[in-house]
Amino acid sequence: TIQSYYPQFKVVAPYLMIAATDSRVYHEHSKAVFRICPFAGMAEDLHTVHADDERIKIDDFEKGIEFFKQIIVKGSQKA
Repeated sequence: TIQSYYPQFKVVAPYLMIAATDSRVYHEHSKAVFRICPFAGMAEDLHTVHADDERIKIDDFEKGIEFFKQIIVKGSQKA
């Protein structure tokens, strides 16, 4: 799913996600919990995270939503 939405990423590798994501509440409900931030443009707006002017580009936000929908669909097909 990552490479289909972001073909420019030749390698997908884990990294430390220092945020307290909502994923922490799903471990008791699922065998597969992924911590991922599919909003590619966030690097440009990283300085606005949790600031008064927090923002993300609409196109990046919509693409991220579609990415999560695809992850859910693919995951439910394997379950």
